[in-house]
Amino acid sequence: MLFRELIFKDFLVFKGENRLTFPSPDKIKSSLVLVLAPNSGGKTSIIRGLEFLLYGRLRREMPATMDDFINKSYMKSAPINSLMQAWVLAKIEIAGEVFTIRRRIETRRTPSPSQAKVVLEKTVHTSKGDMFKTDEGRIQRTLDHLVPQSLFDYFYFQGETLAQQLVQGSGDQAIPKGLATLLHEDKWEEAIHSVDKVRRQFSNDIQELTAANKAYQEKDSAREKVKERIRTAQSAIKDYQDQEAQAQLDYDDAEKQIKSLGTTHGHQAVTDELNRKRQDARQTDVQFTQLDGRISAIVSDSKGLPFFKDAFEPALQHLEKMRQDNLLPADVSDGFVSRLLSGTHCICGRPLTPDTEFLPERLCIEEYRKRTLTVDLNAGLLSLLNQLDHNFPRQIDAIREEGPSFLNKRSETIIHQHDLAETIKDLEEKRATSNIDEMVKQQARQRDAQQNITLSIRKRTELEMQIRNLDAQEKQLRRELDEMDRHSAVPHIHKLNAMRERANDLQNLIEQSLNLLKNSFHTLLQRSVAKYYNPKANDNSQAFIDPKTLLPSIRRNGKVLHALGGGQRQMLVLAHIISLAELRRDLHTQLDELGIKTGKLDDQSFFLDSIFAPCDKAYAHDIAEFLPGKARQIVLLVAQQQWYEQIQSAIEPHVNKLFVMRLHSNNQDRPAEEYEFSFKEKHLNLFTRIPIDEEPFSIIQEVK
Repeated sequence: MLFRELIFKDFLVFKGENRLTFPSPDKIKSSLVLVLAPNSGGKTSIIRGLEFLLYGRLRREMPATMDDFINKSYMKSAPINSLMQAWVLAKIEIAGEVFTIRRRIETRRTPSPSQAKVVLEKTVHTSKGDMFKTDEGRIQRTLDHLVPQSLFDYFYFQGETLAQQLVQGSGDQAIPKGLATLLHEDKWEEAIHSVDKVRRQFSNDIQELTAANKAYQEKDSAREKVKERIRTAQSAIKDYQDQEAQAQLDYDDAEKQIKSLGTTHGHQAVTDELNRKRQDARQTDVQFTQLDGRISAIVSDSKGLPFFKDAFEPALQHLEKMRQDNLLPADVSDGFVSRLLSGTHCICGRPLTPDTEFLPERLCIEEYRKRTLTVDLNAGLLSLLNQLDHNFPRQIDAIREEGPSFLNKRSETIIHQHDLAETIKDLEEKRATSNIDEMVKQQARQRDAQQNITLSIRKRTELEMQIRNLDAQEKQLRRELDEMDRHSAVPHIHKLNAMRERANDLQNLIEQSLNLLKNSFHTLLQRSVAKYYNPKANDNSQAFIDPKTLLPSIRRNGKVLHALGGGQRQMLVLAHIISLAELRRDLHTQLDELGIKTGKLDDQSFFLDSIFAPCDKAYAHDIAEFLPGKARQIVLLVAQQQWYEQIQSAIEPHVNKLFVMRLHSNNQDRPAEEYEFSFKEKHLNLFTRIPIDEEPFSIIQEVK
């Protein structure tokens, strides 16, 4: 949101109509507007006027009544019972379109207090000309979307208090809320909650349908528990990735400190060799973890088959004897024997009745029938014989051939790890020949960081192996559920399961996309803030962004600095704010690619008030040099007493427009000469003395 014009009419300290016109964004890529004012001249009133325009109220220092927004000099001069109006009007540009909005206060001057009316309006074009139309809620929603209240202090920055809150992460948590708004976390969380609600409803429906099928329900519940364990493991992997990233930052920072302590060519050569060995050690650790994973997978996939090889031969003999004893196939012998025994004579003509002399033959036939196998058992017997003869021995040979190869590689890797550890230890001792105490401290810090990195990698690998095994369990359970199709409700359950799977996949996709967005946002913000802050820091400190809160901090020699100078703090905060502005459009692009529609995030105007107040002159000069060209539109509000040489020389060449606030006051204590200042060889005065009985006020004038 860029400004083309801003008008204050009888609002707060401003009497009459006071106008700020801005360079057209169409004609200039980046503009810097300077507003110079004396103490109590109205700088803060501009920021308060912007907040009133956007939201109709102030978060801090809200007046007791709306009448208090109206200029006292104007109110005092108005006749009794006359209608008084005060407003803040802005002509703004959003995504190339220009709009005019106005928030107006209307009241009557009466002997007793009256109720003021506040109206938000927008200019509309009609056949009778332009006119203001009262907002019915749409304009306010647009303003809340363009500049959420939690982000107001980013774009309309006021004073040192906000800077302290941003660095310390304290106050009313407006800054973290603003960052969450930039990321649109509410929309992500709403989407995750909606998908989870749908998924739970599918689960409830499935439970109702499977209530009569206990086995199906238990198996389905077991599968859901496995999937929950998979999600828990995936979340833990993300935590270890964060720990690894933080440890890598500590490691890299310690490495920079170590390099800065070494100045000789020999020292650099040892450092380079040490880095190569450390890289080799990291790769070896990864290789060792992969070998362990492969060996574990071989043992897991074998299901203990090699331990039963010695039992194959006796089993084969026993099963073969069973096959031979079964003289006829079960499906033939059973029917044949049954027909034979049900008759009165054998096929040879002899009688088979129980009272005949051929009773032993009949008993022999019945004994044969008892020894025949059923059709299923006969088929199973043949299948088992085939696996014992062919399939299982081949699997065992493959396992015995593959396993020792990986065990040998693992032994070689352990020896290589030991050799590398000894070499790294020797190189570290060799490198610590100068600045030994500090270098030893940094090396210890590096070792701790490396241990954390290695631990995180191993934990991640273990969790990935766990997920692999859980995936196998989940697939097996799913196959078993698919085989339970005899239940009448199973086809419908399958459909619900398929829909629940889609909900699971969608929930995982949204959560992973949000993590990806946060990580990329942190990376870009870290790079941008470091680019702006680090070259200007005169104490070798560096800017860092917390991965979780995205708030900035300053570190020196690996330690977070808490006691910051005012100038140092202001430089960090401004670097952070400008970086957020640069990333705003990048964020919109990423959200759009992920299918999250947030509306147009356009270039943003920045109003910066009293940014030089807490700075010494050296830092003030650095900040003044830093600001020009960092945003499409910057409005700099500067008190007259801060317009000294270090700031003036850095700002003047870049100013596109100059405005001054002329204070009309009955103050008799200070001479008018104290309100004089110069700009590009022009000598101006910011003070006009008025009669003692008049109310003080200010007016805004453009200097051409």
